[in-house]
Amino acid sequence: MSALTLALPLSVGILFAWLTTRQHAKAVFFRILFSIGLGILLGLVTDAFFTLIGIWLIPKYRMFPLIMEVLTGILCLVLIFFPIKNSDHSYNTESLSDSPNPPAPFPEREGGDIIGTPLSFQGRGRGRGALIANRYNNAKPIRLWAALLFGISMLIVIGNILYVIVLSSGMPHGNWDAWAMWNTRARILAFSDHWQDVFSPYLAHADYPILLPLWIAGKWRMIGSATPIIPICTQIIIYIGILSLAIGFIGLSAGAVFAAVGGVVVAIFASLPEYMSWQYADPLIAFTFAASMAWLLMPDRDDDFAGYIAAGMCIGAPIAVKSEGVTFFVFAISALIFRLLYRSEQKIWTRRNIAGFVSGMAVPMFVFLFGKIFGASHSDMLGHFFAPGSNVLQAVTDLQRHITIIRHIYHLMTPWIPLMMLSVGFVVCYSLYEKRKFEPVRLAFFLIVLAQCGIYYLAYLFTPHDLGWHLATSADRLILQISPVFLILLFSLFPSYSLMPCDSSEYRTPYFP
Repeated sequence: MSALTLALPLSVGILFAWLTTRQHAKAVFFRILFSIGLGILLGLVTDAFFTLIGIWLIPKYRMFPLIMEVLTGILCLVLIFFPIKNSDHSYNTESLSDSPNPPAPFPEREGGDIIGTPLSFQGRGRGRGALIANRYNNAKPIRLWAALLFGISMLIVIGNILYVIVLSSGMPHGNWDAWAMWNTRARILAFSDHWQDVFSPYLAHADYPILLPLWIAGKWRMIGSATPIIPICTQIIIYIGILSLAIGFIGLSAGAVFAAVGGVVVAIFASLPEYMSWQYADPLIAFTFAASMAWLLMPDRDDDFAGYIAAGMCIGAPIAVKSEGVTFFVFAISALIFRLLYRSEQKIWTRRNIAGFVSGMAVPMFVFLFGKIFGASHSDMLGHFFAPGSNVLQAVTDLQRHITIIRHIYHLMTPWIPLMMLSVGFVVCYSLYEKRKFEPVRLAFFLIVLAQCGIYYLAYLFTPHDLGWHLATSADRLILQISPVFLILLFSLFPSYSLMPCDSSEYRTPYFP
């Protein structure tokens, strides 16, 4: 029963993610990994949403999420095997072969059909981005040394997953925050007749959203006991999701070599495996950050309603996990608005697509707003900041406070600076070797990461707690939160596709956020 309650929502999420990644039709291997990563997050979010509805409206019916997921899975299977074709806007890609001036192929690159190339697309859809037929893909088959490198990388990644399993089995109840907050709230949601107690001010961080406790509570309700197997498996699943998403996305955008190196770096950076056994929400919010960025960097597809639903759900997911997700959500939406303004003349975001995006975003938004309506409306941090008599100016002008924060962050980052520098050097050198073009517009997305780091810095600057204690108990986890999304951006900095609009009137680059 435990396996079923865990596997079903994740399987439904993966099916839905597979449905939304059809533009990667020939990049089968990386499409599978990317769909697994996205699907795990989508499964977590939707299951938490169904669990919340069940606890709130029909608390006696514990299997409500299971029923809804079965129906959703059936719908996904129907859409996968019987896709809805829009004949009014279809385009005959075969006629391109007879045209005197067919679209120019993309530059050659490694990572062909053995593992899959992101530059081989199905000729389907309404947009002219679908005009590039498979026959015009001239990607070379993956080279032997690249295949060996990728194989070694996958062995290292699998070894890290096994390491996480061993660590988690040695800490079945996690660490302090798991006892005092996350798993305690899950027990209240699962077994208490007064679920509103989950927002009790006597619990730590009563303002935090409850997506993670909802997921765990849903499994416990179905099983009928608070077994530690569920939190342990949840963290292992999240770790697999982060790695699958990172390797799949980097492989689709930049190729197998970058995916091989990037996957290993993501797997070990900031001691991610060690933190998985703590059963905290920090790995989950890092997962949502990475998924949000992946969707921001993916193409707009004017014929894929399901894709816009998934995009809205992923971009909205951070807001339902922890308070830190609110600012990242604001930055991600700002970046999305920038994209819309930058490409306003192409008018890809129709009313139908906007409706899909908003409906997807409404799922995690409902979880977030539910906590704000029934629980604490603001955080203790904001309460202190806006409290009468709080001396903000004194904190800003306190030089020693700034020095303490910077020194502590530098001390935490020191072990990882060599790996980061090696990663940057590899990305630059290999891109020069491949003669890939650098597009400065991609640097704009690093502003989201930089802005989030700025919010973390301000949180320490104005903290109502002792600064030394606050840094010692949370700064390392904030680095962990931001590491996967930073590394995904870094290893896809020199993509195999263009972010800039095409000059040709015959087609536009399919990958252009």
